[in-house]
Amino acid sequence: MVIPIDRARLALRALLWGFPAVLLGVIAVMLYGSLNFVPSGVSNRLVDYALGVVALPIPLFSIYALGKAVRLLLIAAWPGKSGVFASPDLLELRLGPFRRKYDSARLKLQYPFEVGEETGDRPFEAYLPEEEQMERFLPLMTHPQAASAINQEILRYCTGTEAELTGRLRPMIEYWRGTGASSHAPGG
Repeated sequence: MVIPIDRARLALRALLWGFPAVLLGVIAVMLYGSLNFVPSGVSNRLVDYALGVVALPIPLFSIYALGKAVRLLLIAAWPGKSGVFASPDLLELRLGPFRRKYDSARLKLQYPFEVGEETGDRPFEAYLPEEEQMERFLPLMTHPQAASAINQEILRYCTGTEAELTGRLRPMIEYWRGTGASSHAPGG
């Protein structure tokens, strides 16, 4: 099963991250270019060093935003197949040059009613009926190798609403939650 990424949305997000990166980069170049670190009659260096330290978040955020923009642009413009690839044994996120593979045996899937309102990322959805949660929401997907919730990555990069993505992934979710990867594949 393959769910493609939304390349147009990723390109737009790359542009939205690129704009502050360029703007803050220009501001940083202008600001640091005007500082004089050589003692003179106009400057005693101390003020220039202080301004340089105080303004340090400007180039740092510019570099961070530029990194995000380049990463999103790489994912959007990658010529190969990109998306979420789900099979009975493996959940793979192919995000352009960035790939993450999660074996389904160690994949942990929990709906809001199973996580609880204190520890879950959806405290209010935990009060909805269980059937509605399973129909409308992706479960919290965690794996020992994942740095963050896998379901959030899927929502961030793929095309469609959460309910649509849940419907498309439902056979694999039910398989992973039910029989496990050590049994036979669904339908076989």
